[in-house]
Amino acid sequence: MERGIYQFIVKHSWRDQVRLVALSAAAFPFLYYSFELPKTIINSAIEGNGGFPKLLLGLNFEQLPYLFTLCGFFLLLVLINGAFKYVTSTFRYRVGDQLLRRLRFDLIERLLRFPVGEFRTLSSGQIVSMVAAETSPMGFFMAEAFTVPVVAAGTLGTIVLFMFIQDWAMGLAAIALYPVQVYIVPKIQNRVNDLQRQESLSVRGIADRVAQLVAGVTEIHGHDRAQFELAHIAERLDGVYDLRVQIGTRRYLVNLLSQILSQLTPFFFFSIGGYLAVKGHISIGSLVAVLAAHKDMYAPWKDLIDYYQKAEDGRVKYNQLREYFAPPNLMDRTFITGEPETLDLRE
Repeated sequence: MERGIYQFIVKHSWRDQVRLVALSAAAFPFLYYSFELPKTIINSAIEGNGGFPKLLLGLNFEQLPYLFTLCGFFLLLVLINGAFKYVTSTFRYRVGDQLLRRLRFDLIERLLRFPVGEFRTLSSGQIVSMVAAETSPMGFFMAEAFTVPVVAAGTLGTIVLFMFIQDWAMGLAAIALYPVQVYIVPKIQNRVNDLQRQESLSVRGIADRVAQLVAGVTEIHGHDRAQFELAHIAERLDGVYDLRVQIGTRRYLVNLLSQILSQLTPFFFFSIGGYLAVKGHISIGSLVAVLAAHKDMYAPWKDLIDYYQKAEDGRVKYNQLREYFAPPNLMDRTFITGEPETLDLRE
């Protein structure tokens, strides 16, 4: 298997990934103008700065026709951005399902190349759990491996660029608290990775035990061991429960931190932006546009944090699968794909 999950994704879908990234990048100019246009509507169409009629697309417009025309363009931009999101989302999940199918096929193909002696110690329950259950979340990540960071980072960069163009102080206020999250989130995620490794091993153990119960159910009832087995399973389930609670708590802590810091940022906007507007260094339209743009900053930043967590999850699970399906003396692929030797029966 490839050394890492990104190498696997690139090897089997690099053309589709390039198309997805290019399609996502093509939406950024429309996104930028969807932030710029409200400022024009407020300053030029509603406040009437510069007087009327105004020239647009080679035609002269009075105030109300000009206002409605700009609002129509804004609606068109919203529809275009929505269309880009729909196309990229449906395309990338189709790519992710293809990669998931390929990963499962590769795992089963490697299983058939295990030395015969390995099957004496293998657990069918663990193998089924790894091939079916543990790979399923990886399919969602592989669908987003390159597109989500490009879209989220590009959207965030477009918003920050728009803010800096309006005023550099507003841009600095927008990004002032992000370094705090960049420092804290990886530290929390490292602990989550350790807990996820433990959870995967525990779930595999439960799957192995359930397979043994199914195989030996007659003996269990014959010796009246059902309560003992249930107690043993309950103990293992309690261990998985504790691990999942710790994982969920730490993940929620990351999201809570992001929400709190994002809600603190408007304080800087209202204070700094209000001061600049009072002093006449920035227009009311620009201030309103910046506030509206900031409202859209949380979504791409949360997408980046979620992506980072999913990437770490995918990396941990892939490495565990790679280690498990690479036993010593793994037979060469030609063992199952090569043509059998022909024998000359005349000798």
